[in-house]
Amino acid sequence: MKKAVLLAAALICGWAAPVRADFDHSAFNKVLSTYVHHGQVDYVGLKAKGSAGLDKYLADLATADPATLKNDDERTAFWVNAYNACSLKAVLEGGNNQNRAGRHRFFSELKFNVAKHDMTLDDMENKYMGDLFHQPLVHFGLVCSSVGSPPLRSEAYTGENVTKDLEDNARTFVADPTRVRWDEGHKVLWLSPVFDWYKADFTAEKGDSVLGFIREHASASESLPDGAPDVQYFDYDWSLNGN
Repeated sequence: MKKAVLLAAALICGWAAPVRADFDHSAFNKVLSTYVHHGQVDYVGLKAKGSAGLDKYLADLATADPATLKNDDERTAFWVNAYNACSLKAVLEGGNNQNRAGRHRFFSELKFNVAKHDMTLDDMENKYMGDLFHQPLVHFGLVCSSVGSPPLRSEAYTGENVTKDLEDNARTFVADPTRVRWDEGHKVLWLSPVFDWYKADFTAEKGDSVLGFIREHASASESLPDGAPDVQYFDYDWSLNGN
């Protein structure tokens, strides 16, 4: 009787569904800590011994409701981990993003059940993540199982650590001369295509130039140009980020 009264009161007052404090990423953390080292994934070991752990985490994602998480940090951690877990699963299922046809299947055909919806990786980015996807730091957390992506971390993101870890990823990315390199002799700033593909997200935060974002995350010892340099982009490396 008491429960019925409380339920009726909730409906009358329009109370919202209870908000969860966080989401348990420990199953994914175990997978990452076991099979990811220095950004390289042991896909052979993961397929042979770790697929059950990955599948458990994917099952948890399937029934989750990220809208009930308490803040954007928790939701960002949820979606970045979900994307990375689905990307790993895509490789285990034979997904290959190293050629045009393979990339179409990898990003636009393979479907995963996350948050009670069947979605592709493209869907996750462009439909379900919403405004979270356009946060500049998020682009240093999403890993599509390629060398050109930011290195996959050996631990899962959580609401508590996601901003700090994504900032660390951005600094590591900017410090890598295969991602950001100032060619003083030819006066050319070479950048990862990530800075081109998501230019609007970087410029929205730092004005009309991606260089503002890069400067903010570069160390004092890194050589960067003054003014507005000629910018060219490296070829993206679609090689698998492991073996």
